Amino acid sequence: MFLYEFLGTAFIMYALIISNGVYGAAPLAVTFAMMCIAYNVSGGHFNPAITVGMFIAEKNIGGNLVSLILMIAAQFAGAFFGILLGFFAVIDSEY
Repeated sequence: MFLYEFLGTAFIMYALIISNGVYGAAPLAVTFAMMCIAYNVSGGHFNPAITVGMFIAEKNIGGNLVSLILMIAAQFAGAFFGILLGFFAVIDSEY
């Protein structure tokens, strides 16, 4: 479950870096593809705000607190990994 959140967030951030931050077809297509892949496993949140909102809406915060913290950690780690991959993809020899 946490691997899906990690990879989904990483691929979305990578697509945003590659497209120079423009919310065009590429980041939307990657987000849609990752949602289709991860929805049945992890819910496909890919955003800590949505994750916290879903856990609050379930009204069982105490029982899922460890899962919440691990999912948010996976999302942050995935975001940083996606930024790193995107940076290495767009870096040139002059930098």
